[in-house]
This record gives sequence, structure tokens and C-alpha cells, in this order.
Amino acid sequence: MNDSILLTFREGSVHAVVVDPRTLRPRGESVVISGSASLQNLFLFAAAPSGVVTFVIGNSTIDAELVLVERSGQAHAALPQRQAYRYPRFSSDGNRLVFGVSGVDGPPSGDIWILNLRDGKTLRVTSDGMSYHPEWMPDGMSIRHLHRDSTSTGTVYSSKADGTSPASPFFTGVTGNWEHVLAPGNRLILRRDNATTGRDISLVELDGGKVMPLVASQFDEKGLALSPDGTWLAYSSDEAGTHDVYIRRVEPGSARWRVSVGGGVEPRWAKTGEIFFRRGDSVFVSRVRTTGAEPTISALEFVLSGDYVGTTFEPMYDVSPDGKRFAFVRLLTGSRLRTAVLLNWQGLLQSSVRR
Repeated sequence: MNDSILLTFREGSVHAVVVDPRTLRPRGESVVISGSASLQNLFLFAAAPSGVVTFVIGNSTIDAELVLVERSGQAHAALPQRQAYRYPRFSSDGNRLVFGVSGVDGPPSGDIWILNLRDGKTLRVTSDGMSYHPEWMPDGMSIRHLHRDSTSTGTVYSSKADGTSPASPFFTGVTGNWEHVLAPGNRLILRRDNATTGRDISLVELDGGKVMPLVASQFDEKGLALSPDGTWLAYSSDEAGTHDVYIRRVEPGSARWRVSVGGGVEPRWAKTGEIFFRRGDSVFVSRVRTTGAEPTISALEFVLSGDYVGTTFEPMYDVSPDGKRFAFVRLLTGSRLRTAVLLNWQGLLQSSVRR
């Protein structure tokens, strides 16, 4: 029986791995057969029996709007400039937004900015062209963000929120990270790619640098959001056949509880105890109480719908701490798609296969 080849798309790269059809186990490490910044905007891809792979790709430098949306669905542009905005995040008081603006090379690249929602003024935090995926530090005086250089992707850096100092390494023990949140006890939660199991979630003890699996399985885990007290984690997993939102304590070996049914990605957890998530163009909410031995999860409620940018990875939007408004990225009309074809890639696998 001939081996099969499994193709997967992860973080801007198409990976291939040889699979034994009898055991369904990989016969080596996965190999990147195509990877570029433009593939971050991949809409779909298909492989023909002959081995030819065809991609449908969006415009990586597409302009967009940073949009504030009320819970009623009413929306207005937060800034007049049209740029490649990504990953807005509210400060803990709800008065500021930190966000990324992708560079000409597409994500992950670009710089970090902060918008003061009270006076509309913006402040540039980084100018290295390699910073992305910002998150606030608990004190609101600094931010964390991921950093790309010539040798690695996903090192966690920190910067002063007033832009007065250059970015400096915050955590460098593990690279290849794509999401990060800071939990109490000086612990960092990371979403990383595993060549065998796909996306997994790790817990890092910053005092000592110990890295341990938090959510690691053969399923796809992604989309990180912490509870208001930082002791519970919301994420999405496809273990039930579709991606749905789950919650669990921030402790290895914790049980998990399912929040959504029928689809749910990009969870965000407000200070009100509400968990918001997306299903297609719609936002839903569930009220969660975590004070008992087991959480109490309310029935889902529809919140709003709109044509805003989403991702299959980490949340592209955020909800204010009081749960009353959202920060979304909205694409402008006139975006273009293009196709690309990949040939003669099978030879890349030969050296990776264990015979």
C-alpha cells in the first residue's frame, strides 16, 4: 500500500507530511513546501491527484478600517486612516486600544500603535517593522508583543506604552509562538505549532522558564482568552468535529467545559463574566460563572452581525472590559483575489521520511 501525503496550512505556510495509510501515523517530520507572507491571506487551497497544488490568495496589502461597534451593532470608524490594521486590544480601563499595522510584507510584520479613545490621538510604540500581536501588561504602562527577526518567529517582547523606550525581550526561551497571554503567578500561556499534533497550548513558568503542555492533543487548539481573574482559559478546539469554544482552569490536567455548540472561534472574555465568540459573521455571548467547583454556563445569545475580518487562528477583534462595545477590523470594498500554482514539491519530503 502506498504512503499518503497530508497537506495542512498553518500560519502562512503549507506543510506536507507522509502518512502511513495503515496506521495513520506520520512517517517523518512535516516539511514546509510553500511559505510566504502572502499566504497569510490564503482563502483556500486544493491538491490534484497529480500533485499540483492551487492557492487562492487575497491581497496582502489591502486597506482596512479600525472600527468601533456598539452592542446594538452601530459602527463607526475609530480612525480616518485606512491601513492594514490587525489585532486591536482594549486596555483594562477601556480607554485605549493597542493594535498592529501590517507592513508591506504582510503579517507577521509591521508595528504597534496605541489609540487614546478619549481624544482620538495615536502614538506609535514600535518602528522596527517586525512587531505584531500586541497585548497589554496588567499595569497598563507597558505592552507585550511578538517579534520576528531573521532567525525566529514569535519571541515575546515588551515595550513602554508611551513609546519612550525600544522594545526589549520579555520571554525568549521558546520561539514559534503565535499567541500569548499573561496569567497570575508570573506564568505565560502560549499557543504554538507542533509538527505532529498541530496547534497546542503551553504554560510557561517565567520564574525558571519551565514549559509544560496545558492543552495538547491531536486536535486543533487556538484562540486564547483569560477570565477576569486570570485563573480560567477560554480557547477553541475542533475535538467535537467543528471548532467550538471551551473553558478550563489554567492548570495542567484541568477538566474542560464546552461553551458553544455548532461552531465557535475567537473567544473574548469581558470583565462582566461574559464570553463572546464568533460564528461566521455573527457574534454570540454566554454568561459564565466560575465561583463554584464547576462553572455555570448560560445559554447562548446572539449579539450582532457584521462583515468584519476574522481569522482561523487568534481573535482579530476585542470586546471592551464592560462588554458594551467591540473593536473590529473592516475590509474596504474592492479587494482582489489571485491564484497561484505550486509544482514539483514532492521531492522536499524525501529527506524527512523515516524508512
